[in-house]
This record gives sequence, C-alpha cells and structure tokens, in this order.
Amino acid sequence: NHPLNVASSGGSNIRLLGRDNGSVDEATILFQHFDGSTSHGQIQGSSTGLSFWGGSTEAMRIDSAGNVGIGETSPNMELTLVNANNTEANPIAGFYTNNKSAGVIVDYKGIRAADVTADGSTALDANQDIRIDAKGTGIIRLGAYANSDVNIANGNLVIGTAGKGIDFSAQSSPA
Repeated sequence: NHPLNVASSGGSNIRLLGRDNGSVDEATILFQHFDGSTSHGQIQGSSTGLSFWGGSTEAMRIDSAGNVGIGETSPNMELTLVNANNTEANPIAGFYTNNKSAGVIVDYKGIRAADVTADGSTALDANQDIRIDAKGTGIIRLGAYANSDVNIANGNLVIGTAGKGIDFSAQSSPA
C-alpha cells in the first residue's frame, strides 16, 4: 500500500474529474478511514461553489458569487458566520492582536472585550476598554437603525429620538 502521488509536468493542470449527479456537476475529495467506515471530511466542488466538510457536517462554503459561509450553507453576503450554540461560552468570532494579548469577541449578546486568549488558555486583563470611533463628522448611533435612541455627534451626547431628546454637553470650568 502506497500513498497516491499526483504530479504534473510541462505546466499542465492537474484535474479531478467528477460526475454529473443529475442536478449539478460535482467533484469531491473524500478523507475517510482506510476501510471506508468513517468519514473524516471532504472538499466538494460543484457549479454552485466549493464546500468544506469536517466529518459528516458541512463547515464552510464558498458559493459561486464568492460569498463565504461558516456554519451556513447558503451565505447571502460576503461573509456569514453562524454559531449553532447561543451561549456566551460559545462566541461567534474573536479578533485578537498578533500576540493575542487583547481582543474583541462577538457573541449572541453583542460585542465585548476578550476575556481569554484565542485558544482559551490564558485569562486577559479584566479591565479592557472598547473604543468606537466615527470618521470625520460621522455619528455613533446606539439603538435601532435610523431612529437611534442614543447619538454621539461632534462630541455631543443626545438621548432621545431624532435629536428631540436631552442634549448633554460637557464644559470645563476654570479652577
């Protein structure tokens, strides 16, 4: 028993030819136990996109429009992440600095400072700030889109709808 070696010479392409299953043309690279009893994953290409499987579950898909779905088999935007477990213990995504000493986590409740490193091995500083910056004269809006309950614009905090709320302005006074 020898591993399969695939090579190309003279600049030719290496191709994996699949089959027409009646609805789409597809080709699959299957990873399984030597006796065929256990599926360890697969990469499947078809006219509708490319999918990656872990075991017997599709984990990621790149559709024919270039949309990527992780945990989603029909992504409808450039990147769709879906976490089937809606608990804080199972965040949807984490974004960390290159040394993993700080980060931001997105979970089903919102966005928060990361409390552990990406691999979960080390607790991070419990006193991290989260910063939201608008560009130029942009407005930071908190609440429903277009009818935000809290707006921060030009350094002023406005609470209420459509600017009809209370305007809080900070002024310094001489010592």
